[in-house]
Amino acid sequence: MFTIRKATPADLPAIQNVNLTNLPENYNLQLYYYHLILYPTSFVAVTPDNKVVGYCLTKIEDDDPHPVVTGQVTSISVLRTYRRLGIATKLIRAAENSMIEVFGARAMMLQVRVSNQPALHLYEKTIGFTVTKVSKHYYLDGEDALILTHNFTLDTLINKDCSSVVVDEWKRVMQEQENKQKE
Repeated sequence: MFTIRKATPADLPAIQNVNLTNLPENYNLQLYYYHLILYPTSFVAVTPDNKVVGYCLTKIEDDDPHPVVTGQVTSISVLRTYRRLGIATKLIRAAENSMIEVFGARAMMLQVRVSNQPALHLYEKTIGFTVTKVSKHYYLDGEDALILTHNFTLDTLINKDCSSVVVDEWKRVMQEQENKQKE
């Protein structure tokens, strides 16, 4: 049993612990804090006793010019004993919806190691990401990264009744886009 909720600064040591336990790419607490303050779209998975067992750290892509607002998964990880329970999928879905509600994002991107076939399967087959390019020698150890993108549709938004200036404009633009594709 687990719950998905927005990450808070109090979660940072536990997020860092999950990162250090699972991933070769390690970040300092300042990076996590930066993400939480500037981009309130990161989530954690917690057990009933509030133990953080996974996280999805996100931001708005600002490194490259994109024609539409694009979210980015900076880092995602779930403790091994909690994998294959749908936690990563739920974390990404929560982040996608938050990106839509807060920033009006129309897509999300992420990088994954070429060798990480389980994650690649999850991103492509379960969530709907597609590989858009390869970034050679992306990781410090020289391994290539696959760049994946998930373009949102109206079905991406879980809470269809959600309404705000940002969400209403997002719905309008997405509806126009879907209508053009039908023509």
